[in-house]
Amino acid sequence: MLTLEYKIKLIDYCTMQLQNKALELQQEIDEAMKISNDYGPPKDRYDGFKNQQMRKVEMLSAQLHLIQEDARIYLQIDKSQALKVVRQGALVETKDQLVFVATSLGKLDFEGRSIFVISPKVPFYEAIKGVKKESSVKFRDTTIEILDLV
Repeated sequence: MLTLEYKIKLIDYCTMQLQNKALELQQEIDEAMKISNDYGPPKDRYDGFKNQQMRKVEMLSAQLHLIQEDARIYLQIDKSQALKVVRQGALVETKDQLVFVATSLGKLDFEGRSIFVISPKVPFYEAIKGVKKESSVKFRDTTIEILDLV
């Protein structure tokens, strides 16, 4: 049986995962900036190394921004009560899997269980959205039973 305490621990774990990813990205950004600064000005007009480093910084900064947005989603999840229907922030147990609707973190191993952390933009979520505990819904060629929900 799923509990609210388990869900709160999972939210904290997911937040920690995102913080670790953000820290790694920030270190990569800092390293690319250092390399670019140490390199100095371009050697000639065909020297693209500095531009390459700056493009890398821009790409990594965009990824960091997305991770920070994902982290804000976890802060907005209501931790005060169990949910009655599947929506963002729901921890859902089906016959085949445990799914947490939040962001796209993928499959996580948490306290001895595999949990799929999915975005509300995936088709699976669209199929189970609004479904109550102990109900079932068709998704593709299978019937999904919602065994538990918190």
